Amino acid sequence: GAKSREDINLQRKQSRFIVKSGLTKATDQKILGFVWLILEPLMLSLVYLFVFTVIKARIAPGSIFIGITLYRVFSSSIMSGLKMVNDSGSVIKCERIDSSVILKAAMMRRSIESIFATVPTSLILVFGFGINWEGGVIYILIAQLSSFIFFGLGLCLTGLVRRIPDLSVVISLTLRLGFFLSPAIYPMHKMTGL
Repeated sequence: GAKSREDINLQRKQSRFIVKSGLTKATDQKILGFVWLILEPLMLSLVYLFVFTVIKARIAPGSIFIGITLYRVFSSSIMSGLKMVNDSGSVIKCERIDSSVILKAAMMRRSIESIFATVPTSLILVFGFGINWEGGVIYILIAQLSSFIFFGLGLCLTGLVRRIPDLSVVISLTLRLGFFLSPAIYPMHKMTGL
């Protein structure tokens, strides 16, 4: 039925609380806190850039930044979707909260984490590697879209994983293997066909 203005305001407050506590939980109370959401993909990209330089791989630095960051958004979105049903740490258990509020909060959190991960990388691509600003914006939008799609995929797989817990290990290993199929290793310009 129709919701009163008071119910809508309550749901907004609940949603903000869930997002804030979820982001706080994601930072694991580290000293740098939310800064890690930005630094982690950048530092990981620099580590792989160093590794690929040492092994003399001919991968463009821009491809490494794109691949690492997009892969991180992709894998964390799937895992977030898989864990959503079991994750009650950010919700007060004695309070009744609509599942639509929880879902909206989860999507908002995915969006915020995706922005934190991709905006700095996009700025590096635009100012450091000469990508035009439209490409930088498209990169951020693609990351947002893939974050929602793969979060939804994780949600769809949740029921199956709850019935067959071994699937979570298979999915985790598949995600780890999937990194080696990402643009960090195989740049898109080297691909042919479909």
